[in-house]
Amino acid sequence: NYGRYIIIEHREEGLRYNSLYAHLASIDAATDAGNPAQVGQKIGIMGHSASNGLPLERAHLHLEFNMQLTNNFQTWYDAQKFGQRNRHGNYNGFNFIGWDPLHFYESYRRGEVTSVASYIRNQPTAVIAIVKTTQTPWFIKNNPALLSSPIPETGLTGWQIEFTEIGLPKLWTPLTDTLTRSLTLRDGANPQVSCRKLKSGSTPGRSLKAILEMLFGKKF
Repeated sequence: NYGRYIIIEHREEGLRYNSLYAHLASIDAATDAGNPAQVGQKIGIMGHSASNGLPLERAHLHLEFNMQLTNNFQTWYDAQKFGQRNRHGNYNGFNFIGWDPLHFYESYRRGEVTSVASYIRNQPTAVIAIVKTTQTPWFIKNNPALLSSPIPETGLTGWQIEFTEIGLPKLWTPLTDTLTRSLTLRDGANPQVSCRKLKSGSTPGRSLKAILEMLFGKKF
């Protein structure tokens, strides 16, 4: 778990993402929810906070870049019957999916990407999901930079979604073809090496199932 943490929301054209700073010893009194963060602003002090306790010698700053999957996380959470209250609302860690900050910065320094959106779109595809639906999920409404083509005004029948090896829905293609199956999965060009098993044959793995359910607000 994150212990004491701060989330800063970033916006670039067509994309919303977060930087997350966890295991803090304290949060600066001047850091208020909803207020803009300034470059160079002190937001907290590195520590070893965690609900299960981290020893002092393991004190560190946990940095993540991630995206929020849904703005209705509580509905998904309640359906899981976890047996404990969700104390973080839509900012619960289950509702985040991210990427490696070091790899992003290395790619940016080498000139391989020019923005966070271009980095995400250029990540290798591990799994492709074709979802039958007339719905446009909140995630892609808020992140149109991840669209491969514009959403049609009428005739939407589903989505082809490309996922990275950890389950980030990196590229969305709206479909207008007739679809017969509610969900079809295919392997991407990149062999999956993550510890997350996204699919088993034609069936979504536990992680991908949860991600799809949060994105579309229904069972898979």
